[in-house]
Amino acid sequence: CGSYLFEGNFWLRRFRDAWDSCSHKKAVAAAVFTIVWNLASITARVWAVFVLIVAVRHYQQSLLLLREEWEEEQEARGAEVPYVVHETRHKHDNVPHLTEMIKEKKGS
Repeated sequence: CGSYLFEGNFWLRRFRDAWDSCSHKKAVAAAVFTIVWNLASITARVWAVFVLIVAVRHYQQSLLLLREEWEEEQEARGAEVPYVVHETRHKHDNVPHLTEMIKEKKGS
């Protein structure tokens, strides 16, 4: 069983090295996505969209947490926090959906 893990890590490293050396990453990613999307069934497409939405939400929330931790750290140091966060809400629910970071001009 241990040799399979070694081979898996070997191939993952090879693919990572190939990807790092690729100069046309966006074109390759778009081509692979198009091929997989066209070969997938409707059910697989629905799951792919669902997973993509969950991944984007998770990414947004992790950015918010990182920003909040950074702001708390800056305030603890007594430093000025240069960003203001505005949350927009849909009128039919109370969950913030989008955040906009607007850099304040110094002196205003």
